[in-house]
Formats: sequence, structure tokens, C-alpha cells
Amino acid sequence: MSEVVNLADARARGINLPDDDNVAQDILDEQEAWLEQRIGLLAGERTETFYVGLSDTRGALYLRRYADPEDYEVIDAGTDVDPDHTRLIDDNSTVQRTYAALSRYWTGPYVTVTYTPTDEVAVRSLLYTLVAMSAEPMTPYESEQIGSYSYRRGKGSLTGSRAALAMSVLPKRSPVLTVETR
Repeated sequence: MSEVVNLADARARGINLPDDDNVAQDILDEQEAWLEQRIGLLAGERTETFYVGLSDTRGALYLRRYADPEDYEVIDAGTDVDPDHTRLIDDNSTVQRTYAALSRYWTGPYVTVTYTPTDEVAVRSLLYTLVAMSAEPMTPYESEQIGSYSYRRGKGSLTGSRAALAMSVLPKRSPVLTVETR
């Protein structure tokens, strides 16, 4: 059963889903599963773990999704980090030590950040777009004929379009330090 979108809303949006509710629900579930593989859990709190090395390591922690600057928790080497000693930058998708922190370095070797993404509306909109694309897939060719002149061209790939849409909701950053997301 879908967590973020529902069949009644999809039909109300005018998405041309099959009449059979079970088949239509399967399409919604498939799109949610596909997107979850690309961007992680679609809803709810998550914890991301970063490998920062052993002491004397500084740098930013790049979150997979956008976070609320008032509602995230950082644990460095098993110890809670004072919220006044970290801040979110890059449109609230990157955790960085503040100048008020006793040290600008992470203790490490692992730092965890627990947060709830703030992009639920964007994710829901994206899911309805993916459902609509899946319900009415693109035709591989488009052709036109004018008199004796005609041409054919590809209209695009559903796979490429879906991947581009999935990437559109994610922060633009380097995930080099991310080890594990759960």
C-alpha cells in the first residue's frame, strides 16, 4: 500500500489509470518502490551515517535530502553534539560545525545525523508525475509526413526521464563521506 500517494487523489488529478483498482494501486506501489530505491525512504525520520576518519577531520556532512534546520540531531563518536555547535547550509542539506563549537573537527570515525526530510510536497508531486508517465508511457517514435517528405525521431526514454525527475528532488552535492543510510 502506498505511503505517500493514494489512488483517489491520483484519479482526482486526472491521471489515466486502469479501471481495475488493484492494477492501478500496483502502479502506485511500483512507482513508490522505484523512487525509494533512488532517494531513500520517502517519508519519516531517517539516520545517515558518515565516515569522517579519526580525529583531526573536518568537513561538511552531505545529507541525502533537505532537513529542517530546527529539527535534526548529530552524534559524533557516540556523543550528542550540542545543536549550537552545528548548522545546516546549502539549502539545509549539509551539516557543518559552527564557529561557536569548541573544535571545528569531528571526533569520528563515524558521525550520525538523524532528521526528517522537509521535501514531502515535492516528493508527492514527483510520484504523481511518475504514476502518470507509467500509466501512459511515451511512444518511442514520433513521425510526420508532409507530401513526399517525412521524418521520424525518438520522443525520449521513459527510463531517462524518470531518472532525471528523481534527481531533481535531491540536493546537489558530493556524497563522498556517506557510508550508510538507514
